[in-house]
Amino acid sequence: MCVTVLVILASSCSPTKYVPDGETLLDANYVKINRENVKKEEIEPYIKQKPNKRIFGAKFYLGLYNMSNLKKDNFFNNWLRKIGEEPVIFDPYATAKSKEQIIAYLSSKGYFDGHVMETIESANKKTKVYFNIDLNSPYTIKNIYYEVADTNISKLVYFDSSNCIIERGRPFDTDKLQAERSRVERFVRDNGFYSFTGENILFRVDSLIGKRQVNIYYMVKDYQKPGPNYTQVNLPYRQYKIQDIYIYPDYIPKDVLAKGDDYQKSLDTIKYKGYNFVTNLRRPNIKYDVILQTFYIKPGSTFNVSNTERTHTHLMSLKTYRLANILYNDLTPSSESAFGNNLLNCNMQLTPMSRQSFSVELEGTNSGGNLGGALNFIYQNKNLFRGAEQFNMKLKGAFETFSRDSSGGRNNTREFGIETSLRLPKFFIPFLESENFIKEYNPTTAIQVAYNYQKLP
Repeated sequence: MCVTVLVILASSCSPTKYVPDGETLLDANYVKINRENVKKEEIEPYIKQKPNKRIFGAKFYLGLYNMSNLKKDNFFNNWLRKIGEEPVIFDPYATAKSKEQIIAYLSSKGYFDGHVMETIESANKKTKVYFNIDLNSPYTIKNIYYEVADTNISKLVYFDSSNCIIERGRPFDTDKLQAERSRVERFVRDNGFYSFTGENILFRVDSLIGKRQVNIYYMVKDYQKPGPNYTQVNLPYRQYKIQDIYIYPDYIPKDVLAKGDDYQKSLDTIKYKGYNFVTNLRRPNIKYDVILQTFYIKPGSTFNVSNTERTHTHLMSLKTYRLANILYNDLTPSSESAFGNNLLNCNMQLTPMSRQSFSVELEGTNSGGNLGGALNFIYQNKNLFRGAEQFNMKLKGAFETFSRDSSGGRNNTREFGIETSLRLPKFFIPFLESENFIKEYNPTTAIQVAYNYQKLP
């Protein structure tokens, strides 16, 4: 009832009550487009100034704000102003910026000659803004020309051109250009070019006179490094291989910062199956084989950014590590050629979670006057047998008192139970335990056991 009264009062307040003299309240924005290809929902994010929110057609939050007395500073008025919404004062500068943003967005979608006309109507201290958008057909892509000076990169780009997202005959769209830049960046880096980034890819767009078409020049800049006397030196892109992989299985950032060089001196390097485990523990918290089965990176393999991401995802899926940082160090002198020994060292910093945790939950119930309660004890072990096994146990005890029966006594219920689960990062099927199968499917086995006892009247 109180809420209904509040809604009615808020809706009845004059929306312009606290609009200063000489100003107007932004009442609404309207968008009208002459083409169905562009939706109003696409334009609305580029309108800089939004009117007060509406609920069922009414500016409810503005009404709450207007119900307060700005001259009084007490709990009720402060509460109304806090949950309410100040009036949005119309700003002609924001409307002009909105027009610029809308034109820029339309140009990014191929409507280079689109027209946006804003109309402002003000009356009774309220302003309505109309954006009328007049569009011709969008410019389409006629040809794509590649300009790639580096021969190593050009071979990859031409080889992969059949997968290009930019299509001839389709409307021009800068989102497609950005998607193509990201796609080619990943493809080139997956082929070992560690220093290549999307910033090296540029697009030049030329419109054809008298035709609603554009030519796109697909350019890849040369790799540049700082040279002498603040100059930039052009170098060929290098294809890298991984020399050594160093794994820090119990990396604690706080200890690294606090102890500095002493922390590094306390570490020993253990060679295991071609990998270097750097630790100060005699017995590893987690078995090295469990860590290695998550790796898509090997010493001597070509750098591959997708394999790096897969390794990170697989490591975190063990649910044993809080952080997993995979970093690379470039070991190649700047004078090496693109076909020399271009090598990287990989450093994996693995920060473990707390191995064990427990919590206690207390519950109270009231079912038709029958009072009761429950106590739950929850225990978790995230690395039970040092193989990233996730063990969970829940002990539950519950009690509820029923109303007196016909004999004047009370009938009570009791419940006791235990639930356990064990998740292992592997299958219990020998012929499916190959390294390739584990990397491809990331299998797990879950074992659950539960027992529940209830005593009911």
